[in-house]
Amino acid sequence: MRRVNFITVFWGETYRRRFLDLCLSSLCSASSLEAVDRSAGHRFVILCGLSDWEAISSHPLVVLLGQHFEVVWLELRMPMPDWLGDLWRREGSRICGYVTDEPSADDFLYGTRLDQLCTLADNDPASEPVDRYKLVIYGMSRGHLKALDFIGRNGGGASFLAPDMVLNAGAMRIVIGQVKRDVSLVVAAANRFTYSAVEDLKIHGYLQAGAPSDLPARELVHYCFSNPHPETRAFEFERPDFCQVPTCMSFRLPHDGGVVMHSMFWAPLYIAEDVLERVDRPLLARGGTVDGRFLAEALDLEADRIHVVQDSDELFLASFTEAETYGYPEVSAWYKKQPPLSTLYKSVSVHVSLYGPNGDALKRYLYRHPIVFHAGNATPLWRRVLQRAEKNAARATGQLGFFGHLILPFVLLTRPDRANLRLTDYGLFRAGRVFRISGEGLVAKLAWGLRNPRQAISVVRRKWSAA
Repeated sequence: MRRVNFITVFWGETYRRRFLDLCLSSLCSASSLEAVDRSAGHRFVILCGLSDWEAISSHPLVVLLGQHFEVVWLELRMPMPDWLGDLWRREGSRICGYVTDEPSADDFLYGTRLDQLCTLADNDPASEPVDRYKLVIYGMSRGHLKALDFIGRNGGGASFLAPDMVLNAGAMRIVIGQVKRDVSLVVAAANRFTYSAVEDLKIHGYLQAGAPSDLPARELVHYCFSNPHPETRAFEFERPDFCQVPTCMSFRLPHDGGVVMHSMFWAPLYIAEDVLERVDRPLLARGGTVDGRFLAEALDLEADRIHVVQDSDELFLASFTEAETYGYPEVSAWYKKQPPLSTLYKSVSVHVSLYGPNGDALKRYLYRHPIVFHAGNATPLWRRVLQRAEKNAARATGQLGFFGHLILPFVLLTRPDRANLRLTDYGLFRAGRVFRISGEGLVAKLAWGLRNPRQAISVVRRKWSAA
């Protein structure tokens, strides 16, 4: 039996409460814990500051967790990022009261100390302002890196859990069941919802804050997709304000409230030990995250066994965020309203995301898998939605085709991240075949095309289709 290290990183009272009331509450459901064999040696690794650990170590949920897992606490300490290093060496002792090159989360990551660090950076001409979101990602990444060092010494695979997420009842049974089947990776799509969903779950008696909670998957889907975060709502493919930098596409299921989705956002619920030995650890040291390239370069998509959760009845993961945080601007435009132009534009824009600077082979592989989030039983009406989703996802992950290449320059011009994108990174433009002719050869070809327009169009379309 393979051993699993379930890992969570947090700091501060807000996320400490969320860890207890959301993540741990859902994981401690009877149907999840009954799947955990204490003799298998699974661990639950908690990375936080000393003050956070002292506040939760005797909590009933942590005590219950210890009856099924070996609970391990690792103090969250880290070197300062390069962009704050000089400021910390000069002013760090004023903030935390002592001199250290590896401060703990208690020393600078939250509360008045974080505010003081931000103020010092703002008033220091030699320092750049503190990007709080960037600092949070850095802290999470260093925590995950420290967890991987622990696993390297003690063995086992890894499951990364956020403090503000929940899993449906019995989810642990699904994850451990896949571990027993010797898979290399288990992933589930990760979506954001607002805290209104949490309140609805509490009102209807499904979520018990600070106590074990059995969350039925379909009820969880119902209340979550009734309260989508603006980011999640922005990925609805048929909306006129579909996201300008799309990483997902979703289609509403009729008479259900759920969706069919193709996504670039995946949570690694299990990574096998042999894969962990190949991951890009320096990426975490620089502040990267535990999805994307961290995994893409370590996996062999043909040889490694990957289990993709595609039905919320099997497993459903929900993450909660304030509506005003990580919001996507709602931009409605004429070219996103009228099909077939709107569907072509949106599919090509997703293609740009998948094959651009933030895409990788693993994300493109996972994007081809449809995920059905549903609150009820399937009906014949779903079939058309599934077909529509599959068609647009295939266009986004496959060859652009003639019309895709035609609209590509316009798509790049309308994206807010256009400064990071180059036309020559995509399709035939990347292959160099569009502008290969030069000088007199170009003039001759253009002259022939003007004399024989129908033949010229036919030749261009045939070459594009073959690329």
